[in-house]
Amino acid sequence: GGKPYYVTKEFNQHFREMAKTDSVYIPFWTNLVDLTKAHLTTTNPSFHTANLISNVAQNAMVIGGHAINPKYHAKAIAMLAGKRMDKTWVNAINEPLSFNKLVSEMEAMGKMKRGAFTVDLVGNDLPGEARSLWLNVLQRANPLSQGFQGIRWGRAFGNAVENQAKMVNYMVWRDKGLNPKFAGEMVDEALFDYSKVTRGEQKLKHVLLFYTFSRKNFELALKTF
Repeated sequence: GGKPYYVTKEFNQHFREMAKTDSVYIPFWTNLVDLTKAHLTTTNPSFHTANLISNVAQNAMVIGGHAINPKYHAKAIAMLAGKRMDKTWVNAINEPLSFNKLVSEMEAMGKMKRGAFTVDLVGNDLPGEARSLWLNVLQRANPLSQGFQGIRWGRAFGNAVENQAKMVNYMVWRDKGLNPKFAGEMVDEALFDYSKVTRGEQKLKHVLLFYTFSRKNFELALKTF
């Protein structure tokens, strides 16, 4: 048999609790991975450019040439800007549609990405007034915080890029007369629902950089080709 190793009672308890959950938290390492991903994506202009191109390519695998149709892109941008939200038209089965209706449908199904902040590397346990100062001022100037203003701006822009691509996909299917549920499934087919992973993958995504995107992108490519 193998040589036995002994750990502290506290470590053993922490490990057992972690194994029961759908995610994994490794002190320092998980925060480091999340922060590294944030800076490689949200604060990186080249990432946003590549992401925009990637979204078009992934959409093309599911909706074909509609992925570059200027009409759909213009409509999606207008929805993002909140313009002409009462604009109406009818789809292939004479169902009345509007920007308001499509956005409401997508939000109800969770297809509109709202974004969320995760734990900071520093400042999380400060008391009272120091904590308030940290949240309102220092955190936004600290690149080691998920509240760093550069990350906040980059995340907002990245979410807008994702939402625009999803809106294009969703409108294509709704214009064809398909129901919201099916249209939402087609959005996930092309642009992925990152919450739909196995329990093991839920753990891996906090340990390995971009694991979920790589796995799902490979799967889409296999289905297409």
